[in-house]
Formats: sequence, structure tokens, C-alpha cells
Amino acid sequence: MKEKMIEVKSLFFRYKEREKLVLNNINLSIERGEIFGILGTNGAGKTTLLSILSTLQTSFSGALVISGFDVKKQPCQVRKLIGVLFQEPVLDESLSGFQNLDFYAKIYNVSDRKKHILKAADFIGIKNHLNKKVKYYSGGMKRRLEFARCFLLKPKVLILDEPTLGLDPVARRQITNYLKRINKDLKITIIISTHNPEEADCLCHRIAIINHGRIALVGSPTALKSKLHVNLVRIKAGLALNTIVDWLKEKDWVRNLVSEGSEIKFILFNPERNMNSLLNFISRHKVLSFGCSYLSLEDIFMNCVGGEIKC
Repeated sequence: MKEKMIEVKSLFFRYKEREKLVLNNINLSIERGEIFGILGTNGAGKTTLLSILSTLQTSFSGALVISGFDVKKQPCQVRKLIGVLFQEPVLDESLSGFQNLDFYAKIYNVSDRKKHILKAADFIGIKNHLNKKVKYYSGGMKRRLEFARCFLLKPKVLILDEPTLGLDPVARRQITNYLKRINKDLKITIIISTHNPEEADCLCHRIAIINHGRIALVGSPTALKSKLHVNLVRIKAGLALNTIVDWLKEKDWVRNLVSEGSEIKFILFNPERNMNSLLNFISRHKVLSFGCSYLSLEDIFMNCVGGEIKC
């Protein structure tokens, strides 16, 4: 059995007494070395949860333990274990990259500062840019500088609040690749919040979908895609198009039926019960192709937050 890095039990949080709960009965268990995603819309409670994990907010009820330390009772020990990246950069743009890292290293009494700064910058790929002022960095470069800042403390846990927010696709891909490398090479546990299902799907080992302060679903991307018990079906029908469409319209287990050209697309509910009926019918007609797949993580996410699933 893998070692647990983070345990969250019956966590509740509201900013003021009598106000609506921001986090409502959160229960999570995150393994050492795992990339764990917190996926939710704006206002779902992602940032608040990460603030609590980062020891920045302690007025919660429930239990929260990181690597054996109680976040409420032992926040100083927890801070020695974690690196945190906030949504907005916390860099002094009038200083060079090296000066920013050196300032941070001084605050945390990092020994042999220059050696560790160069090592962290080299690992993240910005060593050759350290002497440049941060105001001339691109958005992706600033993010990498902040990653280097976190590595100075050799954290066991990296807590990232939407680290790719506002970055272009190339910079987002670079950050995603760095995170995978960090996780693989340094065995760092990573908790990342995002509102992007595609990002969570390609990066995370497991994901918690949070909606209005509650955990709606938890699991691997593959497991989550199979939980809804629906399939996306595509049929190239040829001359049988109208016959098949008319038949499908009569079925209450067919939703979002779309016919474009010779192709039919729809959501098939309860495929384990209804797939045989569908296959028996289309086998009696000359269809050009038939395809069936799980919905995407975005579809599962939209279903959890009350959005529409589209073909």
C-alpha cells in the first residue's frame, strides 16, 4: 500500500460565522508522489482549499495532516515541507531572476545560496536567463522562475493554484512537461488546481471535481470517464441515415441526437443495458462505420457542475 502524504477528513470552512459554507465536508487522501488535480469552476472553492493546505487559512473545522504533521497544530513543520505557487506571480520585476531567488534563499536561510540557485534554475531550464530583469521575462519564464524558487527548499509537496492561467498554449505545454519531470525525477507530490479538464486529464494521476464547495467525484481520469455510464456513439449511416435517425428518436436512452451529412452522433445512456438493442438494429442496415467511446473528462466535468454534455 502506498504511503499517504495528505489526509483531509470532514473539513468545513466558512469565512464568517453564519455565512454560507465555502468548503462542505471535504474528504481526500493523496498519496506520496502523486499528481493530484482539484478541478472546478471559478468560485467552486479550489483556491480556498489550497490556502488551507498551505497553512494560510487555519479557521477550519475537521482534520488535515500533511506528512504526519497536523496543519492546525504544527503549521511551522508543514511549511518546511511545502512549496506554493499562487495564481498571481510574487516576483519583484525590478530585480533580476537571480536576485529574486537570492532574496528568497536569504529569507529561508538556505546554505550555499548560489550553488542551490544555479542548480534549481538549471533543472527548470532558466539558468541562462538569471541575470535578466524579471520585467523582460515572458509569462512562461516568470512561472518557471517561481518553480525554481520553490525548489530551493526541496519541498516534499508542491501546491499550485492554476499555474498555467493566462499562459499561451506553448507556455502551458512547457509547464505541464516540467511538472511531469519534477514528479518523476524528484518524486514530489503535486496538488494542482485548475478549471481546465484537458490539462487535468493529461497531467494528473487522480482528480477531485469540486462543485459549490463539495467533492462531486474523485478518481483517475479513466475511472471518472467511465462513471457516468454513458457512451458517445458515432455512426456513418450512408443511405440508411433517415431510417436510423427515426428509430433513435423513439428511444429514451438516446440524448443529444445530431445528424450531420451522413454521420449520426448521440449520447447513449446505460450502454450495458441498451448497446445490444442498438447493435441488433444497425446490423440490419448497411452502415459505413460505427464507433463508440467514453465521454471526455470535460463532459464528465460539465455533468457534475450542471452544464450541458455536447456530442
